Order: sequence, then C-alpha cells, then structure tokens
Amino acid sequence: MWALIKDGNIEKLIGFPKGITVNNIQYSKDIFKVWSNSERAEIGIYPVTAGTKKDTDYYINGDPSYSWDADNSVVIESISNTARTLSTVKTEQTLVLNNHANNIPCCCKKCSCYCNNKCRKCK
Repeated sequence: MWALIKDGNIEKLIGFPKGITVNNIQYSKDIFKVWSNSERAEIGIYPVTAGTKKDTDYYINGDPSYSWDADNSVVIESISNTARTLSTVKTEQTLVLNNHANNIPCCCKKCSCYCNNKCRKCK
C-alpha cells in the first residue's frame, strides 16, 4: 500500500498497483513494481507501514487511520482496538465448542448420527 503526499498531507491512499496522475503526468501501474521507494518519493508517493489487527476472538478492531511521518518518509496505519469482555468471549467460545461436540460422529458405530452420545444405541 502507498500514499500520495501533497503539502505534507495524505491526498490519496493507493491500495494496489494502478495507473496514477501526479502533477498532470500520467504514470503506469509499473511504477509500483519497477521503481524503488526513493524514485516514487520524488513524485510524492510513499509506502504505508501496515498496522496490526488483534485477534478478533478477544478484541474489536476499529477502522484504520493514517498519519504522515515526515521524519521517516512513511505513512503509518494505526488500528484502534477494544478488548472484549471475558464473559462475552467465554459465551462465544462455549458455543463454538458445543457446536463441534455436536458434530462428532456417534461413538457406538452402530448408527450414522452425530449424537454426542445421546442416541438410544449409545446409552
């Protein structure tokens, strides 16, 4: 991912290589594959340092935000997150485990049900 920087501000985020017009000059998508970071920087295009998303089983990830770090010539992606409550995590994980347990083939091998030891042949 890259960003077009103009006058110290992020003008545009570029998520994948594509043609782009900068200062009335059209550049092909090849600049993202062939050019170095320093060559792209000469026309105002800088790399984005990706933020880290936390495990969604335990956190709620927010929308990313972007900031220009002029000292290091890079755009930084930040992703806010909020810890989920322990009771919510416990409830959801218990449901997942119960669903898995209910899909275990019958242990008696006399039938083809997914009974979790609840069929008449298993008792």
